[in-house]
Amino acid sequence: MAIENDLYTNLIEAGFSPTDLLLVGVSGGPDSLVLAYALKSIGWKIVLAYFDHRIRPESARDGEFVKQIAQELNTDFFQGAEPIPQMAKAKNYSIEKMARERRYHFLFRTAEQIGQGSMRGLKGQE
Repeated sequence: MAIENDLYTNLIEAGFSPTDLLLVGVSGGPDSLVLAYALKSIGWKIVLAYFDHRIRPESARDGEFVKQIAQELNTDFFQGAEPIPQMAKAKNYSIEKMARERRYHFLFRTAEQIGQGSMRGLKGQE
C-alpha cells in the first residue's frame, strides 16, 4: 500500500484532484502498467492510451496487450499509430525526436477528445 499512498500524495501535491480524469500513456512495460493499476486501485478515473511508433515488429501486439489491460481495468482505451522511422527519415529527424513529437501530438489530441483540454504529465522512466 506504500506505493498507492505515495502516488496519491504526489498527485495531490502536483495539483491533481481525485475527480480528475487522468489520461495514462501506457507502453505495455512494467512502469506504465504499475502506474495504471495503482491509479485504479486508489480510485482515480483513468483512460489508457497506447501509441505504436511502428519501430518494432511486435509493437502492434503490445497495443493489443494494453487494450486487454484497459478492458480488465474497465476503462476506455485509445490507440494511435504512425510510421515513425519513415517520418523521421523524410524530415531528417532522429527516430527518438520524431517518436516523442508524434506521441505527444497523439496524447494531446486524445486529451482534447476526452474533454481534458489541458495536460500535465507524470513522467515515467520506461
